[in-house]
Amino acid sequence: MIDYLIDDCSGVILAGGKNTRYGGFHKAFLRVENQFIIENTLNILKSIFNDNFIIANNKVIFSKYQLPVYSDIFFNRGPIGGIHSALQHTSKKSIFVVSCDMPFIDKSIILKMYEKFKSSNRNACVPKHDNNIEPLHSIYSKEILKDLENHLQNSEDNAIYKFLSTIDIEYLNFESSKQEFVNINSPEDLELLNKL
Repeated sequence: MIDYLIDDCSGVILAGGKNTRYGGFHKAFLRVENQFIIENTLNILKSIFNDNFIIANNKVIFSKYQLPVYSDIFFNRGPIGGIHSALQHTSKKSIFVVSCDMPFIDKSIILKMYEKFKSSNRNACVPKHDNNIEPLHSIYSKEILKDLENHLQNSEDNAIYKFLSTIDIEYLNFESSKQEFVNINSPEDLELLNKL
């Protein structure tokens, strides 16, 4: 297992959502186990990657974390636009992207994905469990930037799955019980988590 900070991949938090189900309250600042989700995520990313930043259109609310915050280049395109902005702004060969509403990410899983990505020589490493994929907890090569930009320019489809079908992906299978991929979409999701 890697025991040094990775220098050829950026850690990126995608925090550009509109949070409509929370009435505009940013899900990154939801408390799970008495900690803001984003602070737990940042602590983990900083323990893995030398370079970390945030993709968000509201830069002010993240200023206290003293990390670069970049906005989308293609606005109102959802997470696929955030991934594009992250690839555009990184100086590294690849990015690990994670959604800001995933409270239980795990360092060992991220490192396993990185090692698989490096050995595969593919465009991306995407986790899979229960026949579901997790494109917002994945590693992407900067080599896909031009193709992604072309997709955003020439298609109005914001579904990330459509674009993923056009690139070379290493899928990494995990057990169906993995809570590390849980994300909070609504107040009901948070309430269920807090009851566990």
